[in-house]
Amino acid sequence: HMLLNMGLEFRQLHPSLGEKCGSQPQQTWLNTAKTLINPKLTEDDLWANPLQLFQIPDEITRSSVGVKILLHILKGYLSLCRARLAESDPPQTIKTDPPQANKSKEHEDNKALYITLQNSAIVQLLLDLTSSPSTQHTGPTAIESNHCYENSALVYNFLHDFFINNDGLSKLVCWQTFKLSQIEGVVNGVPSLHVACKFTTNMLQQSSLQKQLFAVCLLSHLAVQYPIQQTLQACNEMLQWAISQTSQLSLCGLCCL
Repeated sequence: HMLLNMGLEFRQLHPSLGEKCGSQPQQTWLNTAKTLINPKLTEDDLWANPLQLFQIPDEITRSSVGVKILLHILKGYLSLCRARLAESDPPQTIKTDPPQANKSKEHEDNKALYITLQNSAIVQLLLDLTSSPSTQHTGPTAIESNHCYENSALVYNFLHDFFINNDGLSKLVCWQTFKLSQIEGVVNGVPSLHVACKFTTNMLQQSSLQKQLFAVCLLSHLAVQYPIQQTLQACNEMLQWAISQTSQLSLCGLCCL
């Protein structure tokens, strides 16, 4: 743990890692997960549920090197998980038979739902790694603060690619919402999230006040980060919505008199 906090490269922690990474990457991932999480973990456990990787102790993920390790192994097991799911596809020949074709479609729908839910959970867990030092522990040192900023940058870079490679994921994550305190960092650090200005006004139609507030905060940061015609139009629509809400509240107040 002390070595991680000193920022040494991971291969220095395990002298044989550099030799094994090229020829046995999966074995290296597994051995690392066993060391950091649970020695009883198996490869099947991790490819079936890569979210188990987030059980890595906090003292490891507070280090930028620890986050690099997590993201590297996570990316590997996500690829393996997708490959295994693809292998489970039914043969193409059965699609000519209507009953079997229905089963095939159901299989594809279930697989897509599983991947979507898994991806959204991963995003939420990764965002928790970007918490500011003041919320992580009391009295952060300069080194700890620096690690926090480095961790955030690593996570944002991962999420940028993750959103690009998983169509619709950014919209789902925004509709699910996340902490208001995380919005500014995510908007500034994840360029692919600029597409959110297309649907933030739609989020206002939800009955949840919490989600409406999230949409307003999200668009405000998008407008600052991306002062373009599209965000300007979205801001105008949101302003009209706010005016209509104020009018409705005024009418309700008059009716109560």
